[in-house]
Amino acid sequence: MSEFEVQIWGARGSIPVYHPDHQRAGCNTTCVSVRINGHISILDAGTGIVRLGDAIGGEASQDMDLFLSHYHYDHVLGLNFFPPLRSARTHLTVHGGTAHTGEGPQAILSKLFSQPFCPNELDSHPGRLTFESFATGDRIALKGGAHLIPYRLNHPSVAYGFRIEYRNRVFVFAPDFELGDAQGDAAMADMLRDADLAVLDTMFTPAEITEYRGYGHSSWQDVARICAASRVASWRLFHHAPSLTDSALDAIEAELRREFPDSGAAREGDLYVL
Repeated sequence: MSEFEVQIWGARGSIPVYHPDHQRAGCNTTCVSVRINGHISILDAGTGIVRLGDAIGGEASQDMDLFLSHYHYDHVLGLNFFPPLRSARTHLTVHGGTAHTGEGPQAILSKLFSQPFCPNELDSHPGRLTFESFATGDRIALKGGAHLIPYRLNHPSVAYGFRIEYRNRVFVFAPDFELGDAQGDAAMADMLRDADLAVLDTMFTPAEITEYRGYGHSSWQDVARICAASRVASWRLFHHAPSLTDSALDAIEAELRREFPDSGAAREGDLYVL
């Protein structure tokens, strides 16, 4: 096992999907795991977190951290169905920003997972949940020797991206952002600086982006430009639209690779070793 591994458990945006021509890209919403020296940090709790939980359910160590980019449904929906929470030996620390409403993650998530919206509340699990708040620019120590830095990005009701630094390697995760805002673009450029790998929101095609300006997402061509300017070694298309088929994603990936041969599309199950 490598010291620094990144795995995709959900790559869709907005809603999970199921259709035969969506299978290779995957059907679950946003969730990525980062394993550093055996310790697991989870980025977002979309429906993909259920698959992650099934995969790690038998591991001896269940002391994990979850970092939420924001609280939109597609990024938190799977939390209350995370299989390790069924075990009393699980401890999950949930980290969330406060720029959205001024409230911490416990207050916000407790509203979501409550009656009449959800039959079981977060505190109904045998596993232990604790909550921590973060702010832009914090340097958060991760178990395993890495550090995570959150960046506030341009997205409706605010979203964060995360830069994870371990020794001389850098991974960046930014699932929801829209380029074209001066402050947000400056934050993106700093977060992406000299990254080895980045997983980035490319929900819209260049043809769609004009129609969907203000929705809080980006096109792959705009993201390619900022990655090139920020000297990103390799990056992945992410937060795929629910309507995006495998063949359409293949075509976008082929076009991307003509200019960026080391980059491509993130698909459910992908494992990257840094």
